[in-house]
Amino acid sequence: MKRTLAVFFLFSCALLHGQNGIDSLRDLLRFQSDDTNKVNLLNRLCKQLWMKGEFYEALKYADTSETLCSTLHDDDGLATEENNRGIIYANQGNYPEALKYFISELKIEKKRNDLKGIADAYGNIGLLEDYIGDYTESITDNREALKIEEQIGDSEGVALTYTNIGLVCFHQGSFAEALKNHFLSFEKATQLNNKYDMAGAANNIGLVYERLNDLPNALKYHRIALQLENEIGDEQGIAQSYVNIGNALSQQKNYSDAMNYLDTAIILSKKIGEKNNLMECYFGKAYIDSVKGDKRSSYFDFRSYMLYKDSLVNDDNTRQTEQAQLQYVFESKIAADSVRNAEIANQEKIKQDARVSQQRFYTYGGIGGFVLMLIVAIISFGAFRNKKKANEIIAHQKELVEVKQKEIIDSIRYAKRIQESLLPSEKYIRSKLKP
Repeated sequence: MKRTLAVFFLFSCALLHGQNGIDSLRDLLRFQSDDTNKVNLLNRLCKQLWMKGEFYEALKYADTSETLCSTLHDDDGLATEENNRGIIYANQGNYPEALKYFISELKIEKKRNDLKGIADAYGNIGLLEDYIGDYTESITDNREALKIEEQIGDSEGVALTYTNIGLVCFHQGSFAEALKNHFLSFEKATQLNNKYDMAGAANNIGLVYERLNDLPNALKYHRIALQLENEIGDEQGIAQSYVNIGNALSQQKNYSDAMNYLDTAIILSKKIGEKNNLMECYFGKAYIDSVKGDKRSSYFDFRSYMLYKDSLVNDDNTRQTEQAQLQYVFESKIAADSVRNAEIANQEKIKQDARVSQQRFYTYGGIGGFVLMLIVAIISFGAFRNKKKANEIIAHQKELVEVKQKEIIDSIRYAKRIQESLLPSEKYIRSKLKP
């Protein structure tokens, strides 16, 4: 039965662990106003919940955090929220949705130039690429994360990235290289006394030993992981470790102990809604019952296995259908927006054309008015010049008339003087006419 190695995503907040920590955070949250402190509390509470496998409850706090971050324009809180949400979806097996949020986280961290955040996002994206089988890209992104973590001295990040690289090597069949990287991760986590990371690395080491058929070492590290998970109250990790131990014991033909571990794993997995674990447990139980000759129990176990397998397939189909519906809605919205934008653009073009026509009318009208004024001015100027010329002629003619008139008057006066000089005087005529 193929099993997935422990999901091991990067998260950089230091948090409280256990139910007491969750209750304390909820108490603090009730009295906190809508500010960045509330965002931090929401994100911390979200992580506490997903670490315990309570994914649906964790998503509620992620939703509240996302809304508040958008209102406050809190990029720091939003990056943490996107990381939380990506981890939740990845643990639920919804890798496309998880990848979407990790890419969103990477964009925010690059915008903030937060090197640790950038490294964490690269690591998470690399892990998802490993899950979908894109090993080359996964190694590239994980190496990018490791380079930044070593640059900034992030020992915890280095430990987690070694784990992620180990996962890729495991899936490529390079088991020696996988062990090397998982041991490096375990050593780093031990130096930091990070029990959560130590447990994850230990479980991964155990799975690699199983593949190498070294069952004693496999059980040794699975039990180390289980002890650490019990200390920190990691229910999801505990359930996975019970599955791992049960299957390793089954391979050792220790069927009685194996069945006890698998039954305990079923109880825990039902509590947290972990269908992959349940499917694997029932398959393991069906095999053990078949070996023991209990065909009836084997049949019922195998039927339960098929029910959970079909449920996971249906969940996957539902997710694909929902994604297709979302894609259709998205594309329909784009089409509607395109039509609306085209209509708006067309209306704007009509308005613009009207404005241009009006402006052209005003322009041509102005030019026409100017030309008309120019013509009137030219005509007026011509009339003025003609009038002036006519006035000059009239004045000249008047002058000539005045000169002629003067000459005539002068002639008359001259003739009169001649006449007066030729005629006898009145006195002389009277003297001659006297009797």
